[in-house]
Order: sequence, then structure tokens, then C-alpha cells
Amino acid sequence: GGKDRPVATLSRGYAFGEQAFMLNTRRSASVAVVGDEPARVWRVSSQVFRKLVLPTPRVRQLFERYASAYDMRSGELVMTPDDFLRTLETHTNPNPEHQEARTVTPESASRLGYLFGIADLNRQGVVRLDDFALFLALVSDPDSEYNFVFLLADQDRDGQVGLDEVKLLLSKRALGFDVDWDCNLVKRFFGPNRDRRLRFNDFTMFFSNMQEEIPRQLFMRYDRENNGYVSGKDFAEIINILGSWGATPPRRAR
Repeated sequence: GGKDRPVATLSRGYAFGEQAFMLNTRRSASVAVVGDEPARVWRVSSQVFRKLVLPTPRVRQLFERYASAYDMRSGELVMTPDDFLRTLETHTNPNPEHQEARTVTPESASRLGYLFGIADLNRQGVVRLDDFALFLALVSDPDSEYNFVFLLADQDRDGQVGLDEVKLLLSKRALGFDVDWDCNLVKRFFGPNRDRRLRFNDFTMFFSNMQEEIPRQLFMRYDRENNGYVSGKDFAEIINILGSWGATPPRRAR
């Protein structure tokens, strides 16, 4: 910790910093020019990117259809939690007959409510047009699950995730059992002192590996005789605990 380390070498035509835009985090890396020749770069601010680039006419139309409130100070049209969840309920239903605005039920609020916390990146209790456009961009990403997991874990929005933040995300309450945080996988990614903080690329690799580590730990816990077998009853309990937890493997290298 505390020492600079190279994370990438870029050449002409490459872009950097887009993850800070997409994940609404502070930059977690500095950029330096190598060599004697100056470098010419094209710069765009996060405000311009989010307010002018992301909100396409279709996104704006969808937002204006469901947003029902106005910001008291700016007069800006905003989505309430119910507006946002109603949008998801309507446009994620595969049945065309149900593509109409519906009342948000307690069941749907419980199932989709955590997504509002992701869309409300500034934690203001409402979703603005640029927030909504950014959320849809994250959803359309082939590895959207990893985007969401990173946002849920990065509590302080500094673009990096520490082990304490991972422990909150993968708590006993969330998983149904206590994870062994002294395992080799944790040491490999977070260091022997567990004080290393992971940027998005490293976090994606870590979380992908956790898809195998957590079932392995759970199996070992029920393998009481340490012979590589569990009973049918215990196996059913393992499946019940794991449920549908986890994300699919990333589709592309980060």
C-alpha cells in the first residue's frame, strides 16, 4: 500500500478514465507520459459525458414517461423510487400484454429495490435523467452484473474496494454462512496484510474467483469426515444456502 504500480500502458488511439464515468467514482489511477515527446489528448468532463452523451432521445422519452416528481430547488424532472421500479417492472416483463405502467407491489419492491440504490448514485433519494441514462448503459453492458456488484461494494465511491467493503457485501446475512476470510484467494488479491484495495479490473477477477471459492468452502464445511463426500441431505442444504447467488463469469477480459 502507498506505492505506485503500473496498471496499463496505452498507445495512440486508446482511451482511459471511462470506468470513473460509468461507475461514478473518483479516478483511481494517475496518467503520466513516457518519453520526451508531449502527448495530445482529447478531454471530456464527467458532467458533459453524463448529461449530453448518455441521454439518447429514446432514453429521455422513457424517463419523461415515468418520472412524476420535480426537484424543489432546480425544478428538474426526477424519478421517485416508485417511478423507477415501475419502469423496471414494465419494461422487463416479457409479455407484451403487460407492457403498461403498473402499480409497484411489495414483492417487486423487494426484488428490484436494491437497483434503485445503484441508480441513485448520489444518494439523494431520487433518480435524475443522467442517473437513469447511466443505469441503462450499465445494464446493457455484457458484464452488467459485475458493474452492479462493484457499485454495491464501493461504499465510499473512491473507485477501489477494500476487504472490509467486500465483507459487508458478502456477510453472513447475505450468504447464510460465514466466509473464511483467511483463505488463499483473499490473500492473493488483498495481500498478506489484507490491506490492498482493488480497482475495478482486479475486483472483477476476484469476484469471479469467489464464484468457486464460496461453494468450495461450503462443501468443506459439510464434509465432516473430510473424505470428499457429503450426504444427500447436506447437499440439498448446500444448494438451498447458495440459491441463485453469484454472477456469471465475465464475458470479456477487463
